[in-house]
Amino acid sequence: MEGGLQRDIYNHKLTTPEAWPLAPGGRNDPPSPPPASVIIEPDTSCQDDSVWHPSLVQNNTCDNTHEYPTEWNTPTGNETYLFESAYDCCQYTFPNGTCLTVDICPTLAPTPNPTPAPTPPPTPLPTQPETASYDPQCTSGRITNGCTPVAVVSAEKLRDFTDGPAETTRIANVLMKDTRISQYMISKEAWGCIWTELIQNGKGIRSVTSREGWVESDYNFSGPMLQKMIEELDRLITKYSSPSWNTQANANRLVELLVEHRGLIQIEYNDVTSGLRRLEERDFLGPDERSRMYNMEGRRLDEGNQATDLEYFMALEQKMADMKRSEWQALYSAKGGSE
Repeated sequence: MEGGLQRDIYNHKLTTPEAWPLAPGGRNDPPSPPPASVIIEPDTSCQDDSVWHPSLVQNNTCDNTHEYPTEWNTPTGNETYLFESAYDCCQYTFPNGTCLTVDICPTLAPTPNPTPAPTPPPTPLPTQPETASYDPQCTSGRITNGCTPVAVVSAEKLRDFTDGPAETTRIANVLMKDTRISQYMISKEAWGCIWTELIQNGKGIRSVTSREGWVESDYNFSGPMLQKMIEELDRLITKYSSPSWNTQANANRLVELLVEHRGLIQIEYNDVTSGLRRLEERDFLGPDERSRMYNMEGRRLDEGNQATDLEYFMALEQKMADMKRSEWQALYSAKGGSE
């Protein structure tokens, strides 16, 4: 909606290209040399300003070496990758898994009469960039008219047997406005037929409704999870219904869909918290709800009976962290570093 404006995916604050040096390329671009600012000379000295960060050479590890990209010293990178303690690094980077620590600073015995060191000034908190930055793919002209959406469509409505044909028409009308595509479009009279065959008769690719013996309402979430969804929907609804957005058709359409979705989530939340919808062990419960359920049943929540959905999300989070670390390791190795 914001035309490629770069924001942190966790706190939604503005971020900078320096914090995401791997982002500009795009999968079809030729590989570019790694940033010159990546530190390639090992530095194992112990200095007073050592900080803790995810290790570039060992998985599931935080260390306080000086071998890390200088991009991590930017406001966003500092907030995401650099920490004052090993505990903070492990809690933020590997919240659900094992975390090892490597401390290069030796523990020295105190001198008989140590000289008090001056109190260092407090470290300033990272500040939000003063100027907005945009994804280079959106500003280079590679994407026609930038990254501002031409329409907002709903996958849920597309699959709905009542709203589906109208949503199909919405998509087709957008495509008809593009001369590169419109010349290959079938006649308007056939649009409804295509929707019927693909969605109603199920002749298209498999979708979430293709699993036999299951419907979407069979997948339940715990109250805390649903509450988080409601909070995020409220944030988006407030943002895109504000005066700076409510004169734009796409923003109004987005708010319309979000409000409708929030209503459905609220109903589900009410059903779960009132006990009308009974949660089962196979549902997406989250650690708090699963622990509560096990305590009510007098069972112990240990490694042998952890939630399968919790394991899934933990594994997914770990996979993303490993991929990020592998990217930095590749840059580091390309510049002559050693693992």
